[in-house]
Amino acid sequence: MKKSLLYIGGVGLLGGLLVWYFKKQADLLLQYKVDIVGVKFNTISTKNVNMVISCKLTNMSDIEVQVNKMYMDVAIEGQNAGYVINEKVFAIPSHGYNYIDLNIAFNPKLILTNILGIGLGVAQNKDIKIDLKGFANIKSGFLTTKLEIIIFVKKSDNYGRFY
Repeated sequence: MKKSLLYIGGVGLLGGLLVWYFKKQADLLLQYKVDIVGVKFNTISTKNVNMVISCKLTNMSDIEVQVNKMYMDVAIEGQNAGYVINEKVFAIPSHGYNYIDLNIAFNPKLILTNILGIGLGVAQNKDIKIDLKGFANIKSGFLTTKLEIIIFVKKSDNYGRFY
């Protein structure tokens, strides 16, 4: 009787330690920061607006992570303009960073803000509000988790390359 209680207690303790360990590892994976380092409008026309948002992904944990996929919904001036999927696999070292460019192309007719307003906003240095909301699948060892990413960009923010 006592042996079976010891076995059950030992298995329970081992299970609890494993749960604690994996939770601690998952919490370490979630220590990240996303910074916008540049926004560039490549093409502005009545049929297509093409832009690149450069992001710096910083890993603040002690674990190197691998980003497998990024998905973000794009809203410009509060109107849904589409989405970005980046399936390029890249690593972010522990206490390090990596840069990624998000290419965004959309038809300005699909959003209520017309192309003239966006073009004049860029030319006159007025704010153009761009919201990116989504997630990134990250992996370290055999642990995989999903990071929520929310980025708000406006032209008056002082980025290195916003033109």
